[in-house]
Amino acid sequence: MQQLFSRDRHSSMPGKFYEREGPPLFVNMPPVSGALAWVQGLMSRMNEPHRCLKVVLEAMQETDEAKDVQRLYESISSGLTDFEAELYGKWGDTVEATSTEKLTLPLLTRESRSGELSVNFDPLLVKLLSEVKYFVVQGKDIPEVAADLYARAEKFRVQRGNLEIIKNKYNEMLATMLDVEKPLLKGQMKAIDKLLEKGLKELSWSSSYEEKTAFIDEVMGLVTEAHVTLTAMKDNMRGIEAVLKKWADNPLITRKQTSKTYVPTVYTEEQAKELEVRYKDITDGGKEVHNLLLESNKVPRQSSPLTVTLTPPLPLT
Repeated sequence: MQQLFSRDRHSSMPGKFYEREGPPLFVNMPPVSGALAWVQGLMSRMNEPHRCLKVVLEAMQETDEAKDVQRLYESISSGLTDFEAELYGKWGDTVEATSTEKLTLPLLTRESRSGELSVNFDPLLVKLLSEVKYFVVQGKDIPEVAADLYARAEKFRVQRGNLEIIKNKYNEMLATMLDVEKPLLKGQMKAIDKLLEKGLKELSWSSSYEEKTAFIDEVMGLVTEAHVTLTAMKDNMRGIEAVLKKWADNPLITRKQTSKTYVPTVYTEEQAKELEVRYKDITDGGKEVHNLLLESNKVPRQSSPLTVTLTPPLPLT
């Protein structure tokens, strides 16, 4: 145990743990609680054989061998305990400053060029909550500030999750909205941006749970409504494009590959049949296009509906 402690206390053993400058750390654990778990593991590996030898050591306590074993055990235990106390003490000194500073950050931030949103929950807060979670399992005496923060961990998790959903939908709309679609959603996007200012400038993570929840619920409703509107419009437009592509894929006038010339009467008869079929296709497709436009008119908040006029081809004469 002494050899392991001396070798790995400042750098992890390559290939077995998450390599870093410090004690070995399993990849799913934060730095400090992970280091303390490693220390406690060493203590456990040493305490169990010492417990089994306790009766023998007591019977041989006057011998030099028993004194050497007990002395070495106490020395290693003291070193591990001091190392654990030092790590935990340094962590405890940073808790209040980290919590106070990072909880005053606004809920959201916006990228200046693209306008995209980001959830502004600092990684140091995430790490702090993770540390406290494992310290609770290890039975540590948690500082009051950290304990208060951990008591709100589930609320933070839910709020962060909802804000991530809002961010993803909003950023998707910004990235996919076409110039011709922007006027149709102008009113909705303006209302969303006006409400988002509250999360960008006024509300922070230290604000009351009720204030944050009311803001998130209101923004979620507006963003979801606008996202559904844009998605429906794009789906309907894809349906219209599919109808038009079907028309474009089939030529309006065809001729037999084996014939170089046509008698006018034969040509007219064949093309009349082709035009009759095409006229029906365009008529049916026009009805489908109109239905899709009607569906699109139901979703956006706009004063003037979308319209289109489709005229079937005139018969050739």
